[in-house]
Amino acid sequence: MKYYIEEIADCKVVYMRRIGQYGKENYALMSKMKAWADTNGLLSEEAVIYGIALDNPQLTKPTECRYDVCLLTLNIESIESDSQISVRKLNGGRYAVFTIEHTADAIANFWQSFSTEVYSCGVTMDISRPIMERYSVKMVANGLCEMCVPVMPLEVWSRFKFNTVGLFTTDNKATVDFYTKAFGFTTSWDGEQPNVEMALGEMRIILFPRDAFEQMVSQKFQYPQGLNGTMELSFDVLSFADVDKEYQNKMDAVIYIHGKGCSWIIG
Repeated sequence: MKYYIEEIADCKVVYMRRIGQYGKENYALMSKMKAWADTNGLLSEEAVIYGIALDNPQLTKPTECRYDVCLLTLNIESIESDSQISVRKLNGGRYAVFTIEHTADAIANFWQSFSTEVYSCGVTMDISRPIMERYSVKMVANGLCEMCVPVMPLEVWSRFKFNTVGLFTTDNKATVDFYTKAFGFTTSWDGEQPNVEMALGEMRIILFPRDAFEQMVSQKFQYPQGLNGTMELSFDVLSFADVDKEYQNKMDAVIYIHGKGCSWIIG
């Protein structure tokens, strides 16, 4: 899915809010805002409506989830007070903007797949800010809308990035099987050479048998007393639901590889 990066400026908007389980009531609130804006002559070609789910229903009780429909239009300051609307600041920042069809199915499909889409784009989502659905009058007239996913500022991306993790192994084949099947790493390893390189996007893992390394340097290595030599690798995912899904995927891979008679998985 194509996207572009946009710096959205802070701005003042008028908005309506509902609190409760996300669903068709959110669409009803969107319709209510459009009707109010139309009645007040505010749906000009330059007008933009944002739909913002402020809470993660996996962390917040459904009955306490907040949903805002915001209207960005000209002359906000001149809009008279109204019992139906309030005024708030819309916090901007850096967003990855995805253009999709303005249909209920397309929007639902995006919410189902956005974590995979964002990951495949190589950007890092800023989970401290909510995703915003953006409906500009001009785009909606052409059957399109936008999904604005908050991403980390460029300086955070480029501050530093891990390039390679090196592991000593006791069984290269079992380790390669695990990382290729469970994570999708690829390798051109011939199954014989002691040195293995695997890649997934910009990530690399290199493997080398521990006994071969000790022979190469003529030295035996042992962990100091009190240390067990356990190594931890951590991987970012975009939502709590993805944690459980990826954990199960990896456990299934471990079971599969153990079923082939391997007793050592990650080196």
